[in-house]
Order: sequence, then structure tokens, then C-alpha cells
Amino acid sequence: MSDNGSTGRQRATGMLIAELRGLRKHRQALSASGLYRARLLVRALGDGDADVALERLISLADEHGEDRDIAAAMVSIGWDSSGANVLDRLNEFGSLHDVDQRTVRRWSDAGINKLAVLLVGADPWLQPGAILVLSSAGLVVQLQIELRVPPNMLMGRPILRLDGRDIAVDLPVVGLSSEEQRYRSQLEDTVAVEDLPVGIDLQWRGEKPATYTAVLEGGEGLRLQATVRLGHLRCRLSLNDGHSVFD
Repeated sequence: MSDNGSTGRQRATGMLIAELRGLRKHRQALSASGLYRARLLVRALGDGDADVALERLISLADEHGEDRDIAAAMVSIGWDSSGANVLDRLNEFGSLHDVDQRTVRRWSDAGINKLAVLLVGADPWLQPGAILVLSSAGLVVQLQIELRVPPNMLMGRPILRLDGRDIAVDLPVVGLSSEEQRYRSQLEDTVAVEDLPVGIDLQWRGEKPATYTAVLEGGEGLRLQATVRLGHLRCRLSLNDGHSVFD
């Protein structure tokens, strides 16, 4: 799994490098509207929101503001520069450091590579996410699983257990796609209220560790406790009688 994870990170890093170099080629100053060319970056940093992605990109670069290469990369893609095109921006940065634009381009190349590595490590923006939704429906509790997979990432089929028993889940093994993928299982009756408490364990493995969220909808009279341990989402659902579900 560690080899697969490394391959996934390398693939994402390569795509981000290509997107950042693509931004460098354009005349416009760096802006949220101009980020439509960098689709993975916007998904990774902003979950599809270009304004959020731009804010996070700038924040990430500012955290490493003492790095000359990253500073050159940000100027070259149009941030904090008055240059009308990439050559003007390179010359502008070069004049501050008394070097020619070819040297600045080398710095920019190195800085773009560094930014891509930082972006891939900026969890959870590039992590797959699983949401376990529990819903009260009269005398039964229903369960549904929602998955979100970033582009170009392989993930296995989720494994669900109730009190240690394997429960079939109608979700696929997730193959590679250049687009973000989303899946949702059927809403299924899972346990009768009279049979509570119940332990629920969800595990989803693949090229990158998943983030987990547990949600209880319409659960008046019910209590949900959840924790993530060793790559599992572990929940306990019980009647809300004032006693700890772990007693």
C-alpha cells in the first residue's frame, strides 16, 4: 500500500506541476477567475471553489516566503507582479536580485516543483473522503455511505462491519479518472432501534488514507459517538439514556 500511495502522490505532483507551469504561460495576473485552467489545484485546495483555492495557495506560499524559488514561482505565475507577461515578470524579479530572466526561470521551475510537493502534502485537500450517514426511520436506523475521490486516485471498496459482522456495501472499487468521482450507496435498513446499542466499523483503503465523517440525521432519542483509529471509522450508536455508550 505504501508503494501505491507513493505512486499516487507522484502522479498528483506531476499534474500540479503541469498546471502551475500552464498558469505561468498566460498574460493575466493570478486571480480566482484565471484558475479555471488549473482544475486539480482548484479541487485540491478549494474543493472546487477557485476563490478558496487562491487564498490557500497564497497562504501556503506565504508560509514559505523566505524560499527564493517559491517566491520566484509565485511572481512568475502572476502573483504580486506588475508584469504584463511571463517575460516581464521574470525580468521584474530578476532586477530585484541582480540576475537575468533565465536564472529566474530556473528558480521558478524549482519553486513550482516545491509548491506541487507542498500541495500534495496539504491534507486533507487531496485526500479521499467517506461520510457515514445514519438516519432514524421510525423503529429502524438506516445507513448510507458517501464517497468522494480526488482525480487520478485508486481506492478499494469500503468494508463495513456491524458488531464485527461483515455487511455487504453496494459501492465499487474506484479506478483512475481525470475527474473527481463521487459515489453514494443505497439507503438500507441497518438495525432495529430495539436492538441498540450497535458498533459500526468502516474502513476504506487505497492510494491515500481517507478522511471520515459520521452523521446522525433525525436521531432524536439516539446517541452517536465516533472516532478514527488506525484508518478505521469506529462508531457506537445507542439510545440516548444518559449513560455512556462505552459503559
